[in-house]
Amino acid sequence: MTGRLAALTSAAALLVVSASGAGAPLPPPTGGYDYREGVAEGADLARLVDRPTLIDTQTYAYDDETGERRMSGWTDAHAVYDLPLSAFMAVAIDYQNYASYVPRIFSASVTERSDGHAVVRFYVGISFLGAKVAYETVEEVSWELRADGTFLARTRLVDSLDGELFEHYTSLYLAPVTVGGATMTYVRYFNRPGVRKPFPGMVTISRMFTPGETKAQMTALAKETARRLSPP
Repeated sequence: MTGRLAALTSAAALLVVSASGAGAPLPPPTGGYDYREGVAEGADLARLVDRPTLIDTQTYAYDDETGERRMSGWTDAHAVYDLPLSAFMAVAIDYQNYASYVPRIFSASVTERSDGHAVVRFYVGISFLGAKVAYETVEEVSWELRADGTFLARTRLVDSLDGELFEHYTSLYLAPVTVGGATMTYVRYFNRPGVRKPFPGMVTISRMFTPGETKAQMTALAKETARRLSPP
């Protein structure tokens, strides 16, 4: 989500990461946010219509300087939808209703909101084989609709209420594009979660869920946009 899709948007995809062996801490982002924007180099827009596709994904476990086990990584994905950018943007920043249409968000409540800014409390997670993995976070969201018609929303972790996360960043980038003579919306979603003390096998489980969960979250925003545009 969106964000945090985080988007998410997206904050809805804390487990959307894949396995890639050992690694090291990711550097802190410049300016307080880590995000991706712009149409990915080499993107075949026609092939991306209604087809969320991973651009890049990586995750690894490591021990930090205190010896605490941590899991870091990121997922970067994109797609194109035959939907108006303004309508998609409205759905993307409707954080208080995320639990009704974004997968894995059990609840979301907006505690502060002003023009281009919000603070949102999320309860996010996943149930797998009878086990529930969930996180409670407070995330700050910043967004802007630019003069060139593109849109960028960025989220960052303010507080991990259960102490399970040490960082979380997401971004959602939208741009008008032309495909087959029609104006459509290019969607790029980035998610960078950081989990403290991952349980044994968590990296493997994350790898299993990466493609499906990423597609489900992007598709959910598109479906909700289309639903709101449909006559009652």
